[in-house]
Amino acid sequence: MACSNRQETRSWNLLPLDPKLINNVNQREVIRRILEPGNNSSPLVVFGPFGTGKTFTLNQAIRHLVTKERNRILLCTHTNSAADIHVQLLHDYLTKEKGLKATKPLRIYHTKRR
Repeated sequence: MACSNRQETRSWNLLPLDPKLINNVNQREVIRRILEPGNNSSPLVVFGPFGTGKTFTLNQAIRHLVTKERNRILLCTHTNSAADIHVQLLHDYLTKEKGLKATKPLRIYHTKRR
């Protein structure tokens, strides 16, 4: 996973970390850029080979964003499997851990999905 500008700020320390993120500077930087106000003026592209933690990292950022009022999130994935993983992880988190029944991930399928 790659992200330019590896500079971290103190605001990141205020967020609870999943233990898997503690030693991964790149993943923390991606989450910081997503969550900090003022960093959302242009699209952020997260890329990397299979198994580098892209889905996990974005899911962690989304978990923080959905708890803020009036946030709307559009998450686009290149693969159906990544979209399915996001929906499952977010649904479980929102309904079981946070009890936010009004907030539900919406999964839109392509008409020609196999």
